[in-house]
Amino acid sequence: MIEEPLQAAAREPFDGPRLMISGSLQVDPADGPVLINRAMRVVASDGVEVGWVAAVLVAGAARRIRCVLLQRLGPMPEYRKVAPALIARVTEDRVALHISSDQVNQLPAHESGARRTAL
Repeated sequence: MIEEPLQAAAREPFDGPRLMISGSLQVDPADGPVLINRAMRVVASDGVEVGWVAAVLVAGAARRIRCVLLQRLGPMPEYRKVAPALIARVTEDRVALHISSDQVNQLPAHESGARRTAL
């Protein structure tokens, strides 16, 4: 009898997507990857600061970003998913978007697995 190896045994330890505090992203093909970190300011194309990076969704051993989790400014925490294609530039402390502050409101919301209860 010949046994087939288990598929799970072939998987890398960091195989699936995970929320992390930082990850790398290739914004411009002419440049190398840049690092996006938690707490970086996020600014829309119209110059309005729309929030900050709460986390990044990364996948694979290279920790490439699949999505940036934007925490919106305001009295109640609100999280939006920003696709890498919407990022125009990354500087030392800021992520600049290709979209306006009004368009940020249209980004898909991120809901955590935790239940929210009213006080």
